[in-house]
Amino acid sequence: MDVPMNPAPPANCQRSIGTSNASTGTCRQEALVSQIKAATTSAEVAHTVQAALEAPGVLVFGELLDLPRVQQLAGTEYAKDLELLKLFAYGTLRDYKGNESAYPPLTEAQLRKLRQLSVASLAAHSRSLPYAELMEELGLSSRRELEDLVIEAIYAEVVKGKLDQRNACFQVDQALARDVSCDLSTVSRLLADWCSACEAGLGAAERAAERADGACQRHRQRKVAMEERADAIRQSQQDRMSPEVLPGPIPL
Repeated sequence: MDVPMNPAPPANCQRSIGTSNASTGTCRQEALVSQIKAATTSAEVAHTVQAALEAPGVLVFGELLDLPRVQQLAGTEYAKDLELLKLFAYGTLRDYKGNESAYPPLTEAQLRKLRQLSVASLAAHSRSLPYAELMEELGLSSRRELEDLVIEAIYAEVVKGKLDQRNACFQVDQALARDVSCDLSTVSRLLADWCSACEAGLGAAERAAERADGACQRHRQRKVAMEERADAIRQSQQDRMSPEVLPGPIPL
C-alpha cells in the first residue's frame, strides 16, 4: 500500500476561505490517524508517520503517539521513525543534533517544521529571544534565514509576536502548546521552568509597580514644591503692591 506523503483531508474537512491553519491541521491529522488504524504492516505505519511529520498544519503529535499501531513500531526496523515522532512531539532541533544516529534523516520539510517547533519551545520559556540565540539553536547562519523562518512560523500559527530588527530579537506574544513527555524528569523541568517564568514575571511587575509608585511620589513632591513657589511669588507680589505706611505726625 502506497501512502501519500501529504494526505488530503476528508471531504467534510476540506478547507474553505477563512478557515484557520489549526482547523486544517486537525483535519489532516484525522486523516493520518485513520490511515494508521487501517494500516496492515509496520511499513505502512512508518510511512504515514513520516507523512505526518511533513504535513502542513500538523503540529501536535500526541494523538498519533498514543495509537497502539504506532507504539508497536518499537523494537522493529522502524523504531527510529517512532523516535522521530516523539522528537517532533516534544523535542527540538538541538535534541536531534545531540543524538542524530537515533533518528532517520530529516527531509527539508521536516527540518523546517522541527525548526519552527523549536522556536515554539524556546518561546515558551522567554518573551524575548535574541537572534544570536535563535540562530545557534536552529542551525542558521544568517539573519535573513532566521527572519524568514520566524515569519513562516507566525503564518503557520506556531508562534505569535514581532521581529525587532533594531534590537535583533523576536518579541513573543504567544507560542504553540506542545506535547509533554511522559518522562517525570521532563515534566518536573517544564514545571520548574514555568515557575521560574512566573516568578520572573511577578518580579518584573513588582519592579514596575515600584517605579510607578516612585514616579507618583516624585510628581507629588514636584507639585507641592511648585505650589509653594507659586504661593511665595503671589505673596511677594502682594507685598510690593501694598501701600507704604507713613509715620503719623509728631505730637507737640
